[in-house]
Amino acid sequence: MAYETLNDFTDWCYNRFVECNRKSKFSEAGIYHDMLKKHFEWNLKGRRLVTQRLRAKNRLLDIWEATKSGKLDKLTYSGAEGRKEFNDVMAAYEKELQAFGFPEEIITELIIQKKENYGN
Repeated sequence: MAYETLNDFTDWCYNRFVECNRKSKFSEAGIYHDMLKKHFEWNLKGRRLVTQRLRAKNRLLDIWEATKSGKLDKLTYSGAEGRKEFNDVMAAYEKELQAFGFPEEIITELIIQKKENYGN
């Protein structure tokens, strides 16, 4: 159970960073980025926390890569929030396509393309 909560905290920090960047609250985003870095450096030590440390490291690398390429606004949530957002976006996209009157075959193809390019 403790291992899951470490992943939850990593995802929570990362998701708050993404949320603040989307709302252009860059000083608050910096706070969450620092929290995530400190969590990685101080809380995730030891052999038994290898997977949690890797998850936090990957989230930090995602932030660094997005900053370097200028695509901070393209970051997506991770964990449960990420899955929920993805499902909500796909459902809204499907409803939008149906409202425009596209045939089911075209809708299916467009949804597959959207899923493949999600976050890019």
